[in-house]
Amino acid sequence: MRDQGRAERDRRPDGTGPLLIAGDPTAPLRRDIRQLGTILGIVLVEQEGEWLLELVERIRRDARAARHDGHVVEVDAALGAREQALVLRAFGLYFQLANLAEQHHRLRRRREDASSGRPARESLAAAFDQLDGVLDDRAHGTSIRLVLTAHPTETTRRTVLLGHIRISEELRLLDDPRVSPEERRAHEARIAEEVTLLWQTDEVRHDGLRISDEIRNGLWFFEHSLLAAATDLVEEWRERLPGSPPPIAFGSWIGGDMDGNPSAGPASIDEALARAHTLALERYRAEVRELAVQISPARSLVEISDELEASLARDERELSGYAAEIGSRNQLEPYRRKLSFMWWRLGNEGYDGADELLEDLQTIRRSLAENGGGRVAAGRVARLERMVEIFGFHIAKLDVRLHARELGTD
Repeated sequence: MRDQGRAERDRRPDGTGPLLIAGDPTAPLRRDIRQLGTILGIVLVEQEGEWLLELVERIRRDARAARHDGHVVEVDAALGAREQALVLRAFGLYFQLANLAEQHHRLRRRREDASSGRPARESLAAAFDQLDGVLDDRAHGTSIRLVLTAHPTETTRRTVLLGHIRISEELRLLDDPRVSPEERRAHEARIAEEVTLLWQTDEVRHDGLRISDEIRNGLWFFEHSLLAAATDLVEEWRERLPGSPPPIAFGSWIGGDMDGNPSAGPASIDEALARAHTLALERYRAEVRELAVQISPARSLVEISDELEASLARDERELSGYAAEIGSRNQLEPYRRKLSFMWWRLGNEGYDGADELLEDLQTIRRSLAENGGGRVAAGRVARLERMVEIFGFHIAKLDVRLHARELGTD
């Protein structure tokens, strides 16, 4: 964890960015691990004192020597319980940071492949290139369903996961060769802040997970990762197979696994479905609001489709109270007015189902495409349309699992 000199040598001569060693693709990874280890060492000294860093460094040196020599080294048996716990926590946090660096490096290598025109490793583009069109017809009907479960050994707290996300973002920003020395120090300070918080955060929940907690934890991954990642995946898929249905869908056992969790039952099923429905509507509502900020074509400059005109007229009739509330706002910017009606419907159960939201999005997309807004239609609007196609108003299909004896079968 003391490796500041080597970390400095891996920077550019002006200190502004990483020095990539030709022919050594792992150099940036090793640099990141050294940098994170150095920051962790500083935090250990700040939090516990120089003695802990010295002890951790001695154990690390002994372990490396033991691996080289092929023999086992015994750690000082005189260490008290508290000292042992601190050493274990220090190494545990070090390996968390090293894993973050490895994950970041995989993404970095994928970006490097993309920038050089090569298909990224383990990407859809690489898979399609290997297949060379042989299975395109079959792939058109591909259907993959990923199912989430509340595994009892998965104990990582959301607080810790969010800290990991913030550190990963700082590593991404540090990769920019335009980062100035002052900006670099600011990014490193933010990483040190996150490492301090991780050191002071108890990784173990001391109150047992309730089924409500499991439901929230499962939806957390949709909110922070899967909604966006699956939408991007379908975009990449359709670049190769235009017009194909989404190849991916999601399921969940969380809240409905009455065979594996004695706490699961009608109440947890209702809660799981309701929370997923709320997450879907809130996410779509936020996305629609962002579209309303961005999509600003004016009637004085471009026409809109008859279909969109009819859709707006229907909104004015069906949502007369809201129409009166907003008055003449955005009358000259029809897309914004339409999106405002959609925003209201999403917040007030104004859609009977996801198909109605999709219909509104498709109406907007077609009108844009017919009136010089093809790029906009294929961008932000199409992205939200893909998300709704994949996740609907339910996010994931909930599997209700019962033991065979509950069904009267063997």
